[in-house]
Amino acid sequence: MMRLSIPNLLAFTSSCIAYTFNTSDIVDYNVTRSSYHIDVNNATEYDYWSLLSTNASQSYANGTGITIAMIGDGINKNLLSSPNSVSSVFDIYTNKSFIFTNENEITEDTLAAKVLLSNSPNSIIKSFKIFENFNSTTTLISKLINALNIAINDNSIDLIFINTWQSYGGWKDSNFSKFLNKISKIKPIILPMGQNNGIFQFSDGAGAENVISVGSSGFDGTPGYSINIENEFYGIYANNYLNLYSNNTLILGELDDNCYLKNNISYNFNDLLFIDVGNCSSNQIVNAVLLSNFTQLLTTGETYQIYSFDEVDNEIVSGMITRNEGLKILELLEEDEIIIAHSNSNENSIVIDKIFDEFSINFNQSMGPTLDLNLKPNIIAQGSFFFDDLSIYGSGTSLSAAYVVGVIAAYASYENNNSNNNSNNNSLLSWSNNLINRITTSGTQINFRNLIETFSEIHNPVVQGGGIINVEKFILKDFDISPGYFSLGETNSTTSITFTINNNNENQDKRFYISGLDSITIYSQDENIDANDYNMYSYPIYGNSTFANLKIEKSTILVKAGMSKNVTVLITPPNNNFKNEEFRIPIYGGYIQIEDLSNNFISSIPYFGITVAMHSLETQTDEEFYWKEFHYELDDKYCEMWVNASIINDTNHYLQIYFGDRIGSPMVDILVVNKDWTKDDFIYPPIPGKNNFVERIKGTRYPGNYPLEYVPRTNISLPNQWDDWHYGLLNDDTILPNGDYKIILRILKHNYIDIGNWDEWYNHISPWFSINYENVTDVELPLTTISITHESTTLNTIMTSSLDISSSAAATITTSDSMAGMHML
Repeated sequence: MMRLSIPNLLAFTSSCIAYTFNTSDIVDYNVTRSSYHIDVNNATEYDYWSLLSTNASQSYANGTGITIAMIGDGINKNLLSSPNSVSSVFDIYTNKSFIFTNENEITEDTLAAKVLLSNSPNSIIKSFKIFENFNSTTTLISKLINALNIAINDNSIDLIFINTWQSYGGWKDSNFSKFLNKISKIKPIILPMGQNNGIFQFSDGAGAENVISVGSSGFDGTPGYSINIENEFYGIYANNYLNLYSNNTLILGELDDNCYLKNNISYNFNDLLFIDVGNCSSNQIVNAVLLSNFTQLLTTGETYQIYSFDEVDNEIVSGMITRNEGLKILELLEEDEIIIAHSNSNENSIVIDKIFDEFSINFNQSMGPTLDLNLKPNIIAQGSFFFDDLSIYGSGTSLSAAYVVGVIAAYASYENNNSNNNSNNNSLLSWSNNLINRITTSGTQINFRNLIETFSEIHNPVVQGGGIINVEKFILKDFDISPGYFSLGETNSTTSITFTINNNNENQDKRFYISGLDSITIYSQDENIDANDYNMYSYPIYGNSTFANLKIEKSTILVKAGMSKNVTVLITPPNNNFKNEEFRIPIYGGYIQIEDLSNNFISSIPYFGITVAMHSLETQTDEEFYWKEFHYELDDKYCEMWVNASIINDTNHYLQIYFGDRIGSPMVDILVVNKDWTKDDFIYPPIPGKNNFVERIKGTRYPGNYPLEYVPRTNISLPNQWDDWHYGLLNDDTILPNGDYKIILRILKHNYIDIGNWDEWYNHISPWFSINYENVTDVELPLTTISITHESTTLNTIMTSSLDISSSAAATITTSDSMAGMHML
């Protein structure tokens, strides 16, 4: 059993009781790392990540006195412009210092170090190498745990950056999340969010409440953001993503003092209206375009969110680039140069000739709640990076996390400096707790983008601004909201929630305006975006909305200087009719928005709820088996069956697997057995007709070294192989007859994956979530009764109760005064 050092724990915790954590409880599943796509002519010319602070008031933002542990594939400091910034590289496999024999070897940690040091140039990094060699793509999680234990017990290390994605899960109660949650109370832990399936985040460790998770923003909207366009709220996932037509000529648009277009005529359908939004609001911009005959719009600004809307049959879309780049375009247009913007459908990007590289703008992002509705990530950062001959796409989240770590280190150096000036001997604990508390419970999604001004060549063409404040405002903001989100769990009736507004200004009373943003856009089955089409973005881009209406009776509240006020809101779920295809989503949510009227700073508190229970299935044997019982009757339609299961050996995880036109992971072996089957009947490989085994669902896949008759068909295309699942075909080419059965899902462990087929697995690991909850019965787990009838071809699963709830939710607010607790910076 691994134990953390008690003396070190006592040094870094406010309690006199040190804790121990049995890491042997953590399943030794694999950690996967992301894959950068690098297009660079000379791999050694990496001297461009040198962002310099030009604002004297932010001269503290240099990371002085802060040491960061970076855990990943090791930093090759030979490629850094300041190699002394990396004090060591420790190889967990050999328990020795590691030296790169190839001075030009590129690692992901090296790129991350460049981004980190760009924001915190005076920080020191201790590198931990948990990958066995340069070419490996997986590592056992035990190596990560070893590195974390060393970093926690190293007194010189102030914060920890895990530069790798965790195995899929997303539950805060998983063993690994519990482990991270414990140690992150000692030192801040920052990690990138992993893949999502359009609803949920799948990074396991990021489910820990006290872990600072980072997601990259693309064009699809961000948590904490919502906008009303043509009486429709857009949030989390914008309902349309940027979809420029090919070969668009940019037309310079001029706005008058009333924010109307002076030139509102387009002579070509492909003309792209380009305007500098100036001080005009997004609604004014929308109205201006609606009055014109332009069908496409590209804006530039500091805090303007992308929006999309329709007018008659013409799709009007909007994109946003940074103001600096916009000014460059303006200068060229004013010189009568013709600039062409065109779409790159293969990479989901836009190309603006003469200005951007073809991979400059991308849609990569990691957003949304974890599987237990814990809002993650709690930091949003820019999702695309571009510099001269270097283009990094498809892994914006990881570099965004590195960017954030650099800013946190800079902020930490400021906090550390202030604590030292105040003769606080426990400065590390002071700033780390302050940082964790504010980021994880402030009620504000944070955009780390403009802390430090720069004259470097780095272009950040896509940064989110709508509805979220950047870190500079976050530091300056003198009020906090706690908690920062609400997970309502399963609720079929009105729920009471209470949050606290802390006025941290000791000298000024503050009045806050409280409002509700009702809609959270969560998910949609988009016929053009399919997890089966080898699209690298396997989550849906836009979605349906399901939400609880929030009516706030008292909208303005006074909080006296240095005081706090509790606000109680009653939220009633919507009246979802699950019989209708339109209302298949059991998850609802919204935002409570709090605006400080003295400075117009805004915090948004998202809330999520579900109207049906989500149960986990129990693990069976070391081969990771899960079962559900179902009754099946054949009809003329193909068999749409929904099954829930876990992807790692943990009872609190889910993987949604769909047998239908959108099916799930190819890493699942589906076995049909008789209703009387028990785990005592288990043998593998199973033999049809013996031990209550019926057959395998045809087309399911599993690793080699098994009898040939069970090997997946490799002589046909993958989509055709998956088609077998649509009709409930068995491996012997028969159709499953009427009867009562159990279905066993064998979840293949990650280390069975053929590295050569990693991309294929990655593309299809995110199944689609759609369940019909009509006529559901609840029984004791692990066996859940499921019925398929002639009237309903969709598998009914998991929960009881009729949903007869009024859609017109009433909410009331009550308030009470109390002293504000910790006054944040």
